[in-house]
Amino acid sequence: MAARYRRGAGAWSRALLGNWPAARSILLELPEVLAAARALYPDESSWRGIEAVAGNGLAPCFGEDKFDLVILSNILHAYGASEASQFLAGAVRTLRPGGLLLIHDYLADGHRSSPLKGRLYDLHMMLNTYNGRIYELEELEAMLNAAGIGNTRLFHLGTDTSVLLAAKDGSMGHLAIANRDMIEAHARSSGFDFARVMEVSEIAIEPWVRVKCQQGCSRYGGSLTCPPRSPERLQRASAPGLASF
Repeated sequence: MAARYRRGAGAWSRALLGNWPAARSILLELPEVLAAARALYPDESSWRGIEAVAGNGLAPCFGEDKFDLVILSNILHAYGASEASQFLAGAVRTLRPGGLLLIHDYLADGHRSSPLKGRLYDLHMMLNTYNGRIYELEELEAMLNAAGIGNTRLFHLGTDTSVLLAAKDGSMGHLAIANRDMIEAHARSSGFDFARVMEVSEIAIEPWVRVKCQQGCSRYGGSLTCPPRSPERLQRASAPGLASF
């Protein structure tokens, strides 16, 4: 999977490569930002799988290269509508057929956990940038339509920001994540170094466990879920379901 990530020091790249080590990540940033990122992550192992490219997202940088995934994280709010449209059009041009564009940013039309935060950030952009602003969902969708993408899907995050997914071709119905993958990802994001979903059939119950229950539990035989009523063998669980992403 080829991917293109824009996120200062490469936070998106490292997070994605942690789950898909075989992916190829290209981090496009201004030279000054990349210099600061290198100072922040001086160890070369922190850049394994990441190719840092100095450039400006408003100008063509990749020629004929195409990508499965393009991420614009906290980029659009720094620019006015003309530049934001240019950013989106350039991102769409670099997508492969079936590719996906991910926009991570604040939205001006509210967020269910903090509806005023987007508006306050809009004021911050007005005071501290040349023409930056926060966009409403309808505005972003209009820009995407003009760039050739009409299929979008919105997700609100707990950080008061939002993720807008846009598919270049067809529907996003094929984007499904198995329940097991979602559980494993949630465990890793909670701080676990390793997580794996086990089938019930993989769990082995030794015979002495029943003896221990019989000899050491005063409630032995009093529950429908414990020995001696529990099954001799654990049956294989049904196949994991799919959750639409």
